[in-house]
Parts: sequence; C-alpha cells; structure tokens
Amino acid sequence: MPAYVTSKIFVIGGTGAQGMPVVSSLVADRKYSVRVLSRDANSSRAKALLALGNVTILEGTFADEAVLREGFRGCDGAYINIDGFNTGEKTETYWAIRWQNEEWKSIILRSIGGC
Repeated sequence: MPAYVTSKIFVIGGTGAQGMPVVSSLVADRKYSVRVLSRDANSSRAKALLALGNVTILEGTFADEAVLREGFRGCDGAYINIDGFNTGEKTETYWAIRWQNEEWKSIILRSIGGC
C-alpha cells in the first residue's frame, strides 16, 4: 500500500500547448491523477494524454456549467487555462469573471472539498 494518497486534479486546457506539459508533469510520478476537459475526447492530443496513464478525459467545453460541475466533483485541485482563440474573447472573459464570483467559488470549493 502506498505511503501517499493519489490526488485528483481537474485540468481545463489540458490538450493545449501549455496544458499538455502540465498534465504530463502531474502524472509522471503517479502522485496525481488528472481529469482533463477536452472538446474532443477522440483527438490525437486527448489520446496522447490518456496514454500517459492516470488521465481521464471529460468531453465538453468550459462554457457548459453541467460539465464543469462534473469536472470539479471529487477533485483536490484544479489547473485552469482557458483559450479565447477557440471560444472567442467574450466567452473567455465571461467565464474568467464568472469563476471569480462567490457562487462559482462556492461551487468549486464544495466540489473539491467533497472528495
């Protein structure tokens, strides 16, 4: 039995240029398992992350509240890197501000704290 507990991290932007090395680093020593949000679970980048082990893919978008709630549920932490190039600046700005309000802080903390 390992002397540590594997922590689960929810990663938004994990298939991007910055997210791929973050996910790789997190799972390298098997201390973390990572749930990655991806618009396309069958993309070559999502498949490459799955091949690392300790990675699961959650298909959806960061602009979908139900998917976000599912993504944060049961996690110990999160890495969030949203991308305005694919969603447009208005959507990126909306969600960046939205995650800072008290309702979403509460949702995230309840989800992360409930693992």
